[in-house]
Amino acid sequence: MSFVLTARTWFVALWLTVGALAAATPTHAQTTQPPASPRRYVLVVSIDGVSYNEFVSDHIQAPLLRKLAQQGVQGPLLSVFPSQTWVAHASLATGQLPAVHGVLGNRVWDRELKQEVESWQRGNGDAILAPTLYERAKAAGHTTAAVLWPNTSRAGGLDWNLPEVYSQRTFDSGSSPGLLTELGSAGLPATRIGRHGNEEAFLLDTFVRDTSVHLIEAHAPELLLTHFVSLDTYGHTYGPRTPETRWALELIDRYVGDLLAAYERKGLTSQLTVLVVSDHGMLPVSKGFSPSHLFAKKLKPRERKGLEIVYNGHVMMFYVTDPKQVEALVPKVADLLRAAPDVEQVVLPDGYEALGLPAPGTHPNLPDLLAIARPDVYPWLPKDPRRTPNTKGLHGYPPRHADLLGLFVAWGQGVKVGQRPKGLSLTDIAPIAAQLLGFSFEGRAPLRGDVLDPAP
Repeated sequence: MSFVLTARTWFVALWLTVGALAAATPTHAQTTQPPASPRRYVLVVSIDGVSYNEFVSDHIQAPLLRKLAQQGVQGPLLSVFPSQTWVAHASLATGQLPAVHGVLGNRVWDRELKQEVESWQRGNGDAILAPTLYERAKAAGHTTAAVLWPNTSRAGGLDWNLPEVYSQRTFDSGSSPGLLTELGSAGLPATRIGRHGNEEAFLLDTFVRDTSVHLIEAHAPELLLTHFVSLDTYGHTYGPRTPETRWALELIDRYVGDLLAAYERKGLTSQLTVLVVSDHGMLPVSKGFSPSHLFAKKLKPRERKGLEIVYNGHVMMFYVTDPKQVEALVPKVADLLRAAPDVEQVVLPDGYEALGLPAPGTHPNLPDLLAIARPDVYPWLPKDPRRTPNTKGLHGYPPRHADLLGLFVAWGQGVKVGQRPKGLSLTDIAPIAAQLLGFSFEGRAPLRGDVLDPAP
């Protein structure tokens, strides 16, 4: 089986695929091998870190995604707070805010373990507290798959699952039993994935593309969640709207074309809906801020020892680990942060619900207070406070910032054509996908009519 298309075959597949729904005559594969009972197929493609403003600018040439947008629905997508990958993907998967699904950031201070814990190190059952799209789809009788989707390590509800984790050991333990062996038999380096990150992020995206193509061709899951990461990686390293982020999105554009070509080869295009989303945009940052260096001058050693700081992009979460110091230390830290010119806002627990976070006392790992840096500031912990951070792009800031609005494109079966919906958020995606598959999230309001036809 070959996973890499030549330029010519990819170009032909691209235009055959994006024109399939508009064509009056079905393809040969669809006419000669129709399914015994028509099924629906939903592909959710998450392109990490691309902003709507960057996508619609002249900076980007992404012919496939632009064609899908022209033939379907396109608009900005509001993220959640903090606008971080793991929080956002939990909202994509559950249709809920962090107050309900419980994922607070890419990392938190675990009060029970008494250490900082990365979200990727936790299994789905430990992280997401709300029912997920894939769990409900599986319960409704649909086949499901996820490729590098956050919060899915050891997750239930997925027939085929390659989670977003960052070591071979966690790939081995968190993936669906037998999947890595199956991928290895198909010629992919599944037993040596390790961590393709930083400058090699495109290799991880290539593995995501190849794994997704394999799952489509070998199993044709009715729900497939696929997550591409290279654009976000390059956005952090080089900043938004740079040649590197343009290159990454154009590479992902070709990879999405390979996925659609796989559906075409299976004769499933007329039954397919594609939802392209991004979890957040990216803001340029030009200076660093270290609260630890601030506290070194203003707090006593005992106070500093009882305080932990967890960084989630623009958001700094502060945990007082000594219960005897909470009452005195929280207001003192809050006053120091309010006086810092690089801090835009300090939020105490009584303000968490307004941000979509859990209410005080409802989540064990809520911080005792949090602070939000200015949009151009990168909070970090350098050894030398005078050092300029090497990060050029950041997210985490409150999601209504124009450049943090993500991308939404819907195309295919059941999608209205030519619409530009306003006010879409990450919490709309799971209900939309569920309706496309023929079931609904309990207690959710009726879906918007500017995305889907009444009877998709």
